[in-house]
Amino acid sequence: MQNQQNQEKGGIAGAIAMLFGGLMALFSLLSVLNTAFGWELRVKGTPLPDHWDATIGLIGATVIFWAIWAFLTYVPPVRRFGRKHPWILAMIVVAGLVGAIVGITIWDNANIAARNAKWTEEARQDSLRVQDSLAKVSVENPGDSLR
Repeated sequence: MQNQQNQEKGGIAGAIAMLFGGLMALFSLLSVLNTAFGWELRVKGTPLPDHWDATIGLIGATVIFWAIWAFLTYVPPVRRFGRKHPWILAMIVVAGLVGAIVGITIWDNANIAARNAKWTEEARQDSLRVQDSLAKVSVENPGDSLR
């Protein structure tokens, strides 16, 4: 009897979902700390969010994932419904995963936008340095014009 109750809580799929959700929660926590304190943390070369819109997107994806997992695991009528209508239950799970993916995509797009803004600023600074260098050359050698 005890073994059957443990098995009904999800088995290997539940364990994988808990691992995935735990990693999402860990990345969300690290993102909050990274954004709040400006630590510029990286995971295998990929920067964690350093602004709040990306962090909130990641937290939203994590909350959606955990809410669906808890709903499917701990609400008995849902489990009974899932046994009778597995395709409808599968569509609910897919919808939740799509919501999580959308949240992660918002996080990634915000990271790309921040990276592009940084590169644009670096390019602007480089352009100003080149203009200053050209201005010095033309002042020092007025006869040598680049025109």
